[in-house]
Amino acid sequence: MSGLGSDKEYKESRTVVLSLVQHLREKYGLNDTDIYYAGKNIDSQSKFSDVTLALNADLGALDRSDIFLLYYPAKVASSVLVEAGYALAREKPMILLPKNADDLPYFFKQAESASEAGGRIPFVKICEYRYDGNLLRMIDSALQDVLQSSKLSTV
Repeated sequence: MSGLGSDKEYKESRTVVLSLVQHLREKYGLNDTDIYYAGKNIDSQSKFSDVTLALNADLGALDRSDIFLLYYPAKVASSVLVEAGYALAREKPMILLPKNADDLPYFFKQAESASEAGGRIPFVKICEYRYDGNLLRMIDSALQDVLQSSKLSTV
């Protein structure tokens, strides 16, 4: 998430996301073609690529995805919000992981209840996290909810 204030914050966030990716690989047998994380090979904010290349790669990965998972550690203006909006427009089931749900934009704060009402809003689960080991259990539970509520048969 290039919108974080400092390189230190970016690196801390990236470490958490890489641990989430590793958990998904180990628990669900997923591999690099199953999980897309744009920051996987970007160890510093200064190494983000050309915006056109990044946008095409990110939106292409979202088109191929079955589920969108958003890790949102702080209230920042970031392209992850554009990606979340795109995933919502593409009717992808979503798991939103804000540190504080109040940090989410208004529309996303309401998306979980809107998804329960039916219509075009896909499954949306908001899980406020505290990275104390409980985050992984929250993701596992939310993924099970996605599977029960959608056409997806496996993660």
